[in-house]
Amino acid sequence: MSILELKRNEKLFQELMESGVLKTSEGERFAQLVRFVDLQDSNQSYGIFQVTPVDQLKRPGLHLRVLSSLRAYSFSATLGVGICVVLFGIQQGWDLNLLAASLGGFITILLHSSINLYNDYADYQRLIDLPGTPGGSGAIQKAWLSPRCVKRLALGCLLLALASSLWLGLLQKWPLWLWVVGAVSCLGVLSYSGGNFRFGVKYIALGEALVFAMCGPLLGLAFSYVSFGTFNSGVMYISSALGMFAVGLLFCNNLQDIPQDQARGAMTLAQIMGFSKAQKIPGIIYGLGLLTLGIGLATHILPFPIVLAGLVAFPSFKLSRKLSKASGPFSIELESSRLEAAKIHGQLSLSISIALLIALLF
Repeated sequence: MSILELKRNEKLFQELMESGVLKTSEGERFAQLVRFVDLQDSNQSYGIFQVTPVDQLKRPGLHLRVLSSLRAYSFSATLGVGICVVLFGIQQGWDLNLLAASLGGFITILLHSSINLYNDYADYQRLIDLPGTPGGSGAIQKAWLSPRCVKRLALGCLLLALASSLWLGLLQKWPLWLWVVGAVSCLGVLSYSGGNFRFGVKYIALGEALVFAMCGPLLGLAFSYVSFGTFNSGVMYISSALGMFAVGLLFCNNLQDIPQDQARGAMTLAQIMGFSKAQKIPGIIYGLGLLTLGIGLATHILPFPIVLAGLVAFPSFKLSRKLSKASGPFSIELESSRLEAAKIHGQLSLSISIALLIALLF
């Protein structure tokens, strides 16, 4: 094991950030960026790489490393929408195409995996997610996978999702609007953090809008049509509420990341607003999500058991209140906010699913 210090503008620095591999006369070495030092003169800023022979790396098997990089625990943000939409459609008496619904779930997982992987790669390239920071899966930071490997995995997931979508679309003879939704979804995966490009909407304060669409109404409409060949406003109410809670999860993450984002020139809504204003936003987001379900219930589009979703108001209020009392991005109140926000989204998905099952059975 050795240490290599390189200035940011050096060609080798860029090569190691991309490949993670240093070629020497003794063979290939894994080069892991362990620290980056910012200086007033950006040309003098430098990174410290830990260079280790591949056979000396302590890491689990490849399958476990790949699974870890996918961040499967986050799939509830999209699969939860699909499950709720399927249960709602069954409750409405629509005919379920089980094969199409299953394939739709598979495509959803692939797209979500791709966006997670691309996000890890892009945040590492922008020096946002480094060892010791809370973001990402940690696969790159722990030297489990090279940056190039993560990017190739992301592209592989996207291409497999695209191929599966084309097959399903031709089989079901999708209408034009659904092909457009599919194209927008693929573009959303590529544009969120930049994909294979240097542009990412999450870095220009549009991440929340894209997450709402892709984890909310767009996903709900597509999943409903693929599974049942139809949809109604109830699908919109359910998927929009879940989309708002997905935005709440992202916003909680961005609150904690304000210092890193500012240092790297990445603009998020939380960073633009400033911590003192942004810390009040999650409560508004959660309130809008629950209000959406309330409107669906009041207009008799959603069945009465949906009132169970109101139970999520308690943990949502508790988290929002804790965030509003935080003194800053490094406040102890934010330490568990990511996990709590993820749990709240999962609780909403579960409560809606249970409510729809009750409506279906009784």
